[in-house]
Amino acid sequence: MKMFLPLLALISVSMIPIAIQANSIAYYRERVQRLEAEARRMGIEDGVGFIDSYFILGKKEAYVAFQKELAASSEFILTHLDEITSNDYQIAIIAMSTWEMTRATFVAFLNAMADAVEAGKIDRKFFKWAQSPTEGRLSGLLVREYDKPDIQGIVVRSRKIFHDRPDLVDQYDRLLTGESRRKLEQFEAAMREDQVANSKQPRKPIVQKSASQGTLGTLSVTEARPINPSIIDRTEETLVEAPCEQTHPKKHSCRLVLVVLLGCIAILVCVGFLLLFCRKTQERFE
Repeated sequence: MKMFLPLLALISVSMIPIAIQANSIAYYRERVQRLEAEARRMGIEDGVGFIDSYFILGKKEAYVAFQKELAASSEFILTHLDEITSNDYQIAIIAMSTWEMTRATFVAFLNAMADAVEAGKIDRKFFKWAQSPTEGRLSGLLVREYDKPDIQGIVVRSRKIFHDRPDLVDQYDRLLTGESRRKLEQFEAAMREDQVANSKQPRKPIVQKSASQGTLGTLSVTEARPINPSIIDRTEETLVEAPCEQTHPKKHSCRLVLVVLLGCIAILVCVGFLLLFCRKTQERFE
């Protein structure tokens, strides 16, 4: 009887981390399911469409919130990817939600994804998608910092993973030699020259005849980012701000821990009363 009480306390304490982990997995599972449902309501039917639309979606409140959560918990999420995600769409959401990561976290994230690919846990396309954040300070990181050892390690691993794709092997070779960065720098220099030249010239309005009334309308000249018009048509018109749930898994964990602790205390009190009753009964018979 004396050994039972410490054993019960030990079991109760050991259950707390398991409960916290299960609670966090359930939280992130709900988050990616909600983001998937929101994207599907906007007509984005698969992971490829999600990738094409992410430069718009990634700026929305719900997606920014998940980017921050992934930046803080990427190791946990990738470790429990099978339990958190149930389809390729949800894996694509995780692969693209890297905008808020630090450089070190992003590099670790890519290496962890490469590990998952080599272990046969995820398709290699997700690893490729994750390498090129469309916005933020990490955009073009593999190109700009090709000469850093940790970046070279990722590129070499990528080359091995896609060894049967000559086009991608050639792309990674250009990264390793610095050719991609040189071309990027040349392109950026040409863009700056064009901007300077355009700024010195007076802008002339584009006069276009109205198709409905036959009148003349003046349209201002603006510089637009080249994007897929079909994606814009089906996203911007139906895009609805998703409410961002501010609840963090730590809050859920605290509540669950409190419930577990209260349960343990109740059990200990019951055991104490039982021991006291047994002792009183024994004294009565003596």
